[in-house]
Amino acid sequence: MKIGTRHLIGRILLVLLIVALAAAVFFVRHLLIVLFGAVLVAILLRSTFGRLAERVGLPAKPFMPLGLLVLLGLPILIVWPFWDDLVMQIAELEQRLSDVVRTIAQRAQDAGYVSMEDAKVETLSGPIGAVLGQAFSVLQSSMNVFFELIFFLFAALYLALDPGLYRRGLKKLVPAERRDQLDDAMDRVGDGLGRWLQVQVVTMTIVGVVVFAGLMLLGVPLAGLLAVTTALAEFVPIVGPLAAAVPAILVGFGESFELGLWTTGLYIAVNQLEGNVLQPVLQQEHVSLPPVLTLSGTVAIGALFGFTGVVVAVPMVLATMILVQVFWTEPLERLSDRTHEP
Repeated sequence: MKIGTRHLIGRILLVLLIVALAAAVFFVRHLLIVLFGAVLVAILLRSTFGRLAERVGLPAKPFMPLGLLVLLGLPILIVWPFWDDLVMQIAELEQRLSDVVRTIAQRAQDAGYVSMEDAKVETLSGPIGAVLGQAFSVLQSSMNVFFELIFFLFAALYLALDPGLYRRGLKKLVPAERRDQLDDAMDRVGDGLGRWLQVQVVTMTIVGVVVFAGLMLLGVPLAGLLAVTTALAEFVPIVGPLAAAVPAILVGFGESFELGLWTTGLYIAVNQLEGNVLQPVLQQEHVSLPPVLTLSGTVAIGALFGFTGVVVAVPMVLATMILVQVFWTEPLERLSDRTHEP
């Protein structure tokens, strides 16, 4: 067989291998997102409870299950004393939003923007078979979420207990001359994601407190629930803050037109505070991401992985940017420096 033919066959096989790997990644993309989320939780456990164990002079491994239990149990302990009030507030918020939407639809109908046929809302009644089918679908989805949650928690725990085991396994997949570079990449990705988590926690806390204080001063109902929702939504880039603002603004307009405008102004001011003060200051001290790269990466990851991908889009973009720097940008810069040496 000629050398040229062997070279061509080798390239064809390489292309087929790349296509097969891309197809495999596409089909298991949801699993990859869950694993990435587990990595984030493992980094959070190591950076908090692991450091706490080091400070008190104890081994870190026993602190990892304890830390996971704290992360799971702390929200329950916080919410449990106010559970009845929380349920009532959620029901009240749902009712208020329904009333506001119904009022808007009625005014649009009165103004002639929609007809009676367009304004009609279909009832939920239907054949028994359809109702049973929907119930089965909900049950199946709930079971899938339950098993994914179990897998997610155990994966995060195992990664936090012994991250070195998985690092050594990854290093065995690359040539020996590349292992130091991979080791450096994993260190920098872990450090970058840990600093990003710190920025997120601080940002969520400040935004939640500011929104709560503002809503209380304005007299917007359900200020606590709306502030907590806004703080949690900060974890989801771009979409989260916008989605969290909608219920609060609708509740404000449900009370009065002036209160709706003031609520809108509050959320605009908080958004400006976050975008122009909090994020620049915190990212300058901890981690920096170009806004255009964050936006385009979020859109691309959301298109590929769905809403779950949007939730972890920013840390995925950050990790990708660090990997590109380690494996591509910095080697090119070093090569360029050697080339231009006298």
